[in-house]
Amino acid sequence: MPGVLHVTLISASGLSDTDGIGNKSDPYIRLSVDSDQYQQSTTKSGTVNPMYNEKFQFFVNNDQHTLYVECKDHDTVKDDKIGKAKLDFRELLSAPGREQDFVVELKRHLIKSAGRVNLRAQFVPQ
Repeated sequence: MPGVLHVTLISASGLSDTDGIGNKSDPYIRLSVDSDQYQQSTTKSGTVNPMYNEKFQFFVNNDQHTLYVECKDHDTVKDDKIGKAKLDFRELLSAPGREQDFVVELKRHLIKSAGRVNLRAQFVPQ
């Protein structure tokens, strides 16, 4: 069923320090649904444990059920990848209107832990 996926990006913690200067990354989170639509958080300067509390909305249809989470470190020349993860939100589709909290483990190079992202999500059918 088509509808709107409401996502609140709460925080991230234990992010990898890609700058190598002692917990001074400038992280932002990019969220996308099935590589179709994407939205981005603000950049938080000088931290590996950012607080966001930012809200996003994605319009989804019947065959969309994956939220991609990518964390990057903002740099002047080129942003560094911190880690990425994906979240299957089919469970939300079967319980419309219910809010659910998620903690997704970011991975770097497919195996190395790169931190965690805390999200709250709700699917509202249209």
